[in-house]
Amino acid sequence: MRDNYYTWTVGDACTSIEGDVETLAEEFQNWYDNTPGQLQCEEKGCEVESCASALADLQMPEPSEKVSGITFVHLPDREANVSRPRRYSEVCSFVESVLSALDDVTGPNEAQTEEDQEFLNEIDDFRSELDSYKDELEGIEIPVPFG
Repeated sequence: MRDNYYTWTVGDACTSIEGDVETLAEEFQNWYDNTPGQLQCEEKGCEVESCASALADLQMPEPSEKVSGITFVHLPDREANVSRPRRYSEVCSFVESVLSALDDVTGPNEAQTEEDQEFLNEIDDFRSELDSYKDELEGIEIPVPFG
């Protein structure tokens, strides 16, 4: 039952990740917009604005139709909704789960046909794009609230 509930397709996972990143970007932008003017110019204000901008600028690569259909199991952090940093960490973990699923499919498999080889190439291309996305995502510094 657990596997059924937490089974994702690569396409659905990418859509979910993209939505979560957009939500985080909006929340950080709202935090910045609602910070008093004199504090926006302080270090924390700059951190929040930089984070919001970096998250908003991320572009999730789009998997091909065949790659979108690959399924895998991802067990989310049950405490991820506690804070923005935890939700950010969960998004990073989710991206890593997608990458692992792609690795599981390609693994040591040898293409038997030209069609198989094309599919493996599609996976490799998407995996490379998603790995770059992950590096950008993990390079964003997530600010914590004042205090």
